[in-house]
Amino acid sequence: MKRNHVVRRAVKSTGQKLFVNWEATMKKYVYFVTQYKDNYSLEHIGNMDEVPVYFDMPSKFTMDFQGSSDIRITTTGSEHSRFTVVLCVTAI
Repeated sequence: MKRNHVVRRAVKSTGQKLFVNWEATMKKYVYFVTQYKDNYSLEHIGNMDEVPVYFDMPSKFTMDFQGSSDIRITTTGSEHSRFTVVLCVTAI
């Protein structure tokens, strides 16, 4: 790779930033949960999350020549098609 001036390049990605008052919101949530948890039995407590899984998940890294400014990757065009997996855990 060094001989041919090929380097591993990161594809730029976008993500969400934490909102400004996330700490206060987290404290309010923890207070809410601890206040009401004693009113329910363990068999009625569960945690569920939905996770999107994409049919085409392009890599975040690619190999390209050193010094190139335009980093492109080839996809199938299905990177926006997805299905949802639901995960659920109960207290007992």
